[in-house]
Formats: sequence, structure tokens, C-alpha cells
Amino acid sequence: YKGLEVLLTDPGRCMKLLHERIKLTTVFEDKVVYAGILCILGDRTYASVLNEKIDQYKEWDKGWHYTGMHQFGMSLSQLDAYIIAVGNTKDKSVLPAILDKAKLLEPEDYFSHFRAIAMATEAINDKDAIAVLATMLTTPGVRGYHIDSYRAARNQIVPNDIDVTIRNKALKELHLARALYMCGDKDRLGETVLKNYAAGLQGHYARYAREILTSNP
Repeated sequence: YKGLEVLLTDPGRCMKLLHERIKLTTVFEDKVVYAGILCILGDRTYASVLNEKIDQYKEWDKGWHYTGMHQFGMSLSQLDAYIIAVGNTKDKSVLPAILDKAKLLEPEDYFSHFRAIAMATEAINDKDAIAVLATMLTTPGVRGYHIDSYRAARNQIVPNDIDVTIRNKALKELHLARALYMCGDKDRLGETVLKNYAAGLQGHYARYAREILTSNP
């Protein structure tokens, strides 16, 4: 990806060049690079290449948890990047591969994996994602991290001034709730979670949840 920032200054010319290059190469990993950039730009022509690459992962790679400090480098894994990129094409044919990876996640897994699934499913915006997102959101350990009173806040205090465990859990819940809500929701589950945060004491999360609800009533 060296020099990608230069190509992206002119997306039209960039896409034309990538189409030429991907036709010339027979190396699959090179095709993955070209296809990934095209997908990020919304071009679904070679989404199947990225779809195949995602299928090659039999388990999740090392991801990223939210951190309050010491944040350097990528805040997502390579598989996260592929999933976000292919989701950006809005191509419904890639949804099964994304949902297969979603089904592998456990509540304690990396935040970046949950975020990637949420971003991709929301971008594709297909009702086939609803059941999987609802299952993820109702898995024990995923819900209930909004803080609606000072008593609740005091009970959740962790004796560490840079602790981010609660923030990671809340962010997973918020991202899943947003994706579910935007895809059509199930039994108003996503809406309920967003309303809990919107009425809560976690300032940024409350504003975020309210924005989603008011912009997409």
C-alpha cells in the first residue's frame, strides 16, 4: 500500500489504474491489494476477490481493543480491514462471508472485530444480517453497559485511572445496536439499547445514541 495516499488524491484515475493492474497480475495476494482499494472506493467489480480472502480465514486474527492512551498504528486487524472494505461496496453477495465471521465472535473478543462487522453490515443494509446482529447483541456479556444513575456509576468504578474495560464493552454494545437498528431492527432491540444510552450519563455515548435516533426515526 506504499504510495496509496498519492493515488487517493484522484479516485477516478486511481480506479482506472487499479482496474488495469488487477487484470495484469496472476498473483492472488496482489489482486487482494488492488481489490481492497477498489472496494474502499465503492467499486464492487472485484468484491469476490476480497470475499475469497475473507473465506480463507478460519478464525479471527489479532484485533484491537479501545485504549485511552498509547494508541499507535492501526486500530484494526487485517481481517477487520478486508471486512470493512468489502462492506463498503454494499454488495449483498458478500454478506454470507461477513456473517460467518460474525458468528465466531465471543463477547470478550477484540472490539475492532465487532466494529468491523457492524460497519460492514450497516453499509450493506440487508435484512439477512438482522438475525445474526440480534444474536450477537443478546449474547450474555454483551449488553447492559449504559450508566443511568450515579449509583450505577459508583458500582462500576474500576480501581485504575486508565481502565478501559467498561468503555470497550459499551462500544461493542453501541456499534451492534446501531447496525441492528439501521438494518431494520428486531423487536426494537437496537432501538432500546440506543435509548438506554441516549438517556444515560455517558456524555459522548449519549450524544451519539441520540444522533442516531433523531437522524433515523
